[in-house]
Amino acid sequence: MPSPIYYQRAYNFSPGVPGLQINIELENVEQSVNGTIDALKDVRRDDGALKNGIVTVDSLSPEVAAGVGTGALAAQEAAEAAADAASDSAVAAAASATAASGSATAASGYASDALTSRNEASSFSDDSAAAVSLAQTARDYAYQWASAAEGVDVDDGVNPVNKSAYHWSQVALGAATGALPDGSVDTIKIADGAMTTAKIADGALSADTTGRAKMADGFVTSAKIADGTIATGDIADAAVTAAKLATDIVSGQTSKATVVDADEVLLGDSAASGAKKRAALSALWTWAQAKVLALLNASGSAPVYAIRAWANFNGSGTVTARQAGNVATITRSSTGVFDVVFVTAMPDADYVVAPVGGASSIDTTVSVGNQTASGFRMYVVTAGVASDQPNIGFVVCR
Repeated sequence: MPSPIYYQRAYNFSPGVPGLQINIELENVEQSVNGTIDALKDVRRDDGALKNGIVTVDSLSPEVAAGVGTGALAAQEAAEAAADAASDSAVAAAASATAASGSATAASGYASDALTSRNEASSFSDDSAAAVSLAQTARDYAYQWASAAEGVDVDDGVNPVNKSAYHWSQVALGAATGALPDGSVDTIKIADGAMTTAKIADGALSADTTGRAKMADGFVTSAKIADGTIATGDIADAAVTAAKLATDIVSGQTSKATVVDADEVLLGDSAASGAKKRAALSALWTWAQAKVLALLNASGSAPVYAIRAWANFNGSGTVTARQAGNVATITRSSTGVFDVVFVTAMPDADYVVAPVGGASSIDTTVSVGNQTASGFRMYVVTAGVASDQPNIGFVVCR
């Protein structure tokens, strides 16, 4: 095989701990290994064989030397003769031998140092692997702290769990541009009265389940809404449920639970019990009755019954209804006789008709007959004679 190449450190472990120490030790290994390679080059060719002329008789074992034969002995004698002839250079040869001995000793020392360095390098290699693993873990966590996606918690087991720098940069960018990431603003971030209608984009809070989920129950208190910022037209139909109202939001409302229960019933809450729904409906009915009575300017506990039909018409000449309700037609069948037909029939013929009529003479009476669910007949009499009068009216109650 070819001669080994010099060792060159390929990775710089500095800066870091223990990068500097590892660099120093690996440089020592580099010197020792490179010295060993140089020593090998003195005795070995690139093809792996010993260099030509490197083996002398002195290098052979006695057994090998004996096997060489007499030719080797003769060569040895010739060499000895040549050595005698070269006695003039003996002093130089001795000096060279001494130098060679010193080099051999030095080489031996370097070899020993190389072995020691190799063992130390192996130990440092194990420590280096552990350091590399720790460095990789630190690198991964550094990447997470720098660039984890928005809303993702970073937990390295050492520092408190938090969001990445990228997340907070997006929050800051959103604050600067007016677009905040979803979920980045909770109720404590909003000062009382700071949330005006101008701060909420049109359609940002939908009336569906997703829109309502953006607001915790009781989150919107009267203190959070600036005076006069929300008009009726700003609120979508059915967008505000009772669960979204804090207890103090409805001034004078003493039973918020009643409103909540009624809301559950109207929304078909399957979790509400039958008793709870009945109680809610009863409370809602009582509340509605009170409101209706107030609208009708009625008081007390007496029941209120509705007017089911009415009319004010001219019965003189061409019959003409000035104003009417639930009246399809008024037809004059003969003098002083008028037939009335309802738009929507009554449930039966047991309704009450209160007729009224007037003329220049006070001796005018109006009566009713032929009542059916679909209509009735009116009779107008003045001074005992059927007559057509210009001012006739009636009211129907049932």
